[in-house]
Amino acid sequence: MLGEGRQGAFVRRKALADTTPGAVTVQVAYAGLNYKDALATEPEARVIRNYPRIAGSDFSGVVVESADPAFAPGDKVFSCANGIGVERDGGFADYVRVDRDHLRHLPASLSTFEIAALGVAGITAALSVHLLEDQGLVPGAGPVLVTGATGGVGTMAIEMLARRGHRVVALTGKASQELVLRELGACEVITRLPAEGTPKPLAPAAWAGAIDTVGGETFDGLIRSMKPKACIASVGNAAGNALVSNLLPFILRGVRIVGVNLTEYAPLTEVLLARLSDEMKPTRAIGLTQVVGMNEVPRMLQAMLRREITGRIVMRPQQSKP
Repeated sequence: MLGEGRQGAFVRRKALADTTPGAVTVQVAYAGLNYKDALATEPEARVIRNYPRIAGSDFSGVVVESADPAFAPGDKVFSCANGIGVERDGGFADYVRVDRDHLRHLPASLSTFEIAALGVAGITAALSVHLLEDQGLVPGAGPVLVTGATGGVGTMAIEMLARRGHRVVALTGKASQELVLRELGACEVITRLPAEGTPKPLAPAAWAGAIDTVGGETFDGLIRSMKPKACIASVGNAAGNALVSNLLPFILRGVRIVGVNLTEYAPLTEVLLARLSDEMKPTRAIGLTQVVGMNEVPRMLQAMLRREITGRIVMRPQQSKP
């Protein structure tokens, strides 16, 4: 699946020898569809600088050939959040060539489907929960808000927080998805922050923690309505990068913000994978994951840009074949 100039996303045959070189050749089992992949189809977003490019920022599969002693044919592996599908060809393909820096062995407790269903979104959600708890968030401290609740990160984060014993409130513009969000563990679903759009520098203190995937005005409303010493995990910017806020929540309440980026927290990956294999494994969210064929990927990426998708989608190359 290539993003080339202004042609957008399309499916094309391409010889493996013409893809980005790498010491390890992997037969792709599943590749996750992420919002970043959708943005990569729009040149204005400048996600991809060099075209043509096979997109797909995370994938799982089986090694079929290796010139690297760290990997052998038959090894189950995965890759995510390390330039795959952006700086080098990614997982929307039957086969992909990568080097050891872009590849990890699959934990025995996770299948190729499960790790792809988790993908960048699931590991990001796990990192967000991990960082909030590292900042002092404990069950019983008060409600934890998840914005952009129907997205990949949002759905995963809701279930992970609920499994940890937190009281989760989901914020979404898709009121029709309330039942799904409650099944994932949300105890309440709201469509707008009470503080959003009001001029007061401080709103009633409501949230003991928050995972924000939206940014923009929602993020400002969130800052002004956090409880004292509460922390926000800032994950995404779907509503924009700009932030217009004030300093009083930080000065008077000690509100904190932690940025969430898998690359910057790469040393925590093994810890996160262990937790995702155990007490934080979002089995219900994984079970809701849609599986599509390669030919459906361009249409699904456009649906992502229109905010029409709930939860995760993975591409299975064999799904497209008779």
